[in-house]
Amino acid sequence: MRRDVGPLLHARVHPVVDFLAQLLLRARVHDQFAQTAINTIFALCGSTLVTFVLSAALRRGKVAIGDIANAALAGGVSIGATCNVVTGPQALLIGALAGAICTVGFVIVQPMLLKRFKILDSAGVHNLHGMPGMFGAWQRWSQSRWLQRLN
Repeated sequence: MRRDVGPLLHARVHPVVDFLAQLLLRARVHDQFAQTAINTIFALCGSTLVTFVLSAALRRGKVAIGDIANAALAGGVSIGATCNVVTGPQALLIGALAGAICTVGFVIVQPMLLKRFKILDSAGVHNLHGMPGMFGAWQRWSQSRWLQRLN
């Protein structure tokens, strides 16, 4: 019996390729290559760690590969606007919060949207790019407001 390994292979390879693409593309844009690369890696690692823990907690002990494949990248989405101006611990925190937001989106928000509004987000765009992107934009806005108050 032959198994179709295409979807499984894609689920394992795509996050690695996206991880490297986010790192390389973002680092080319900024002059602070090392700081940008390190903060992007910290954010991606933070979202991955929180996703594993939260996925198991919200799904009664079972970790869903869909949560890991998608929410692990949420840290890269949210750190995009601030990758060259935050410290390492801040990047880890931003990534962890983005991973939590994304995982909650997949486990709780997505079924609610389908049930109440009949909206099916089959690709998870709202959970992976929408909510973590808005969190990253809010984080950048609040950081700029804080810097304005210092000056």
